[in-house]
Amino acid sequence: MVSKKPLIALLIVVAVVALGAFALQTGADETSSCIGCHANADTMKAMVVVPELGGGEGEG
Repeated sequence: MVSKKPLIALLIVVAVVALGAFALQTGADETSSCIGCHANADTMKAMVVVPELGGGEGEG
């Protein structure tokens, strides 16, 4: 009877290579877009509306 260990090892290697190729196609090799946005001060300032401190009604 032939051992199935080489076949299992080959299947594992093929699966790892396929997952790696998929990751490269989806941009997983680049820095995370979440970290990029949250670390960018200009982007965060554009997303948050700063309240205006003007002559509000009812003061005084």
